[in-house]
Amino acid sequence: MSSLTISDLSEEALRGLEQRAAKAGRSTSDEARLALESQFLRRRRFDPDDAKAAAEELRELARAANGGRLPRGRVEAFLADKRAEVALEEARFAESMARQHEWGVT
Repeated sequence: MSSLTISDLSEEALRGLEQRAAKAGRSTSDEARLALESQFLRRRRFDPDDAKAAAEELRELARAANGGRLPRGRVEAFLADKRAEVALEEARFAESMARQHEWGVT
């Protein structure tokens, strides 16, 4: 195990560390160790800019894998299918009405 001596620590920082340690039922040394370890051993903090860049990279990969277009999700695909069905029904209806008009049926 390594050890560390911290020089010139402000009284305010030391008091805060002691208070936090007392509240948690730990020694000041244990609290300092925990604070340092949690800072340097945990995952990197969330950075919105990194997330935006990663999302854009994923979009570009998805476009490349899908012929230059973004793949659609389930809802978008469902709505697109329904719109296509409606367009087909409208075309059939218009055709039917045109035939009826040709035949003189009103």
